[in-house]
Amino acid sequence: MLVNDQFPSEYIGLYGGNWTGGLRRLVDEGALFTEAAYPYGRTATCAGHGTIGTGAFPQRHGLVGNQWFDRDLDKAVTCEEDASVTPVVLGDGETTNRHSAKYMMVPSLADELRRQLPQQPSIVSVAEKPRSAIGLGGHGGPGTVVLWKTAGRVWSTSSAYTGTPWPDAVEYVQRRPITNDRGKVWTKLLPESAYLYADDDPAEPTPAPWGRTFPHPLDPREGEDEGLFYTAWGRSPWSDAFIVDLAIHLMETRKLGQHDGTDMLALSLGALDQAGHQYGPRSHEVQDLLARADVAIGRLLDALDRQVGRDHYVLAWSADHGVARIPEQVLAEGGQAGRLPPIGQMATGLLQWTLGAGRHVGLGDGPELALTPQALATLRERPDVKARLMLALGASPGVAKVFDRDMLSSTTPTDDPDLKAWRLSYFPDRSGDFIVVLKPGWTYDAIRTNHGTQNAYDQRVPLVLYGAGVRPGTYTTAASPADIAPTLAALAGITLPQAQGRVLTEALQPR
Repeated sequence: MLVNDQFPSEYIGLYGGNWTGGLRRLVDEGALFTEAAYPYGRTATCAGHGTIGTGAFPQRHGLVGNQWFDRDLDKAVTCEEDASVTPVVLGDGETTNRHSAKYMMVPSLADELRRQLPQQPSIVSVAEKPRSAIGLGGHGGPGTVVLWKTAGRVWSTSSAYTGTPWPDAVEYVQRRPITNDRGKVWTKLLPESAYLYADDDPAEPTPAPWGRTFPHPLDPREGEDEGLFYTAWGRSPWSDAFIVDLAIHLMETRKLGQHDGTDMLALSLGALDQAGHQYGPRSHEVQDLLARADVAIGRLLDALDRQVGRDHYVLAWSADHGVARIPEQVLAEGGQAGRLPPIGQMATGLLQWTLGAGRHVGLGDGPELALTPQALATLRERPDVKARLMLALGASPGVAKVFDRDMLSSTTPTDDPDLKAWRLSYFPDRSGDFIVVLKPGWTYDAIRTNHGTQNAYDQRVPLVLYGAGVRPGTYTTAASPADIAPTLAALAGITLPQAQGRVLTEALQPR
């Protein structure tokens, strides 16, 4: 499994002409599903990786977003946190962060490979983000490596996956520490004429420690927070290269694909997401990251060809979500777009005006609004207040409609495509009490652009199958990243009872 974090499918048509390496091989020689899209509303990193890893949608796997409001704890929790496990640092440094697949409510493909295969598989899942590595790697067990970057320069895992550090992982992170990249300068890989749009776009910000134009040095200036170096590294091409080379290293040391059974390698590349949030999908930074990912993924495919053999592996490539354009760019072209205050801020003012001073909002995260138990109980007793809240939120510029918990949990069939999408994102104990559905082009956030909606630019992502047993070509049939795990399971000779995706039989060779 190969995932690019924040990769709308339009990148293939816009920028694919610059690719000559791994991305080019996947698009040209694989089975490309041009209509692939997530059918649900909360298009976030944790939800997407969970869907790819399990073949289920958030309504079933439970990873509804990167965070949600825990009503029992009366606070926000992240999708990967788990206070019951202990961190295991790989190499130098320390961390207090504790992560596992505790909140993943169904088995992943990795879990079922371990359970159903007669010969124990080796499973490796690596990513910079913990939620990405965990979403693909599952709950853990014998023969499983799941690791991530915790903070700064620290790479780690947790006691959910191992009691002691894996020597081969430690060897890699000590041999190639992030600080080795200090002083490097990110310049453009391609000729200037290869890049579309303007590099110096006033709609782009100047995210510290960089400006909005190339070059971008990985060298914090005197007096700057050291953390800015690690932030810059995460949105640079060196972070993706690190993950690819770490995956290759573990594939070699663990001899994946070197026996008669089935092994699994999963990796998620996150630089596009970290840069894309700041610079937007039309930026030269995004275009250059794509060109450099093309090179890095080519290196991965070459390593697979060399170690496993081209006729002995199958690779599935997709993304966890897309991204919107920067609203100011859309407005400058005469389109409809804009920014709203955070939903929690909007609701707090309305509820305090109606219910009086106090804490009424538990969490406002993107389009989801979760109220405190006390406020929610009041709204149940006073439907007039609930109606006014929904009316006021719905009247805000950029808001298309508002759904409440009753609408989301209902099993009554609906013809509303937005309600269908948000029902697939609804998990009763975790989802918000209200969903404020945005019109295309609008965002809540102060960062330059975001994802997390049911709009097409967030839902539509690449989906490619490549390698053994795959019929290359372009397929226009409906498909979803939820189809990846069931398809790989079928090729491995196992089943995924909890999956909601389908086996992409049209792209498979007869067996």
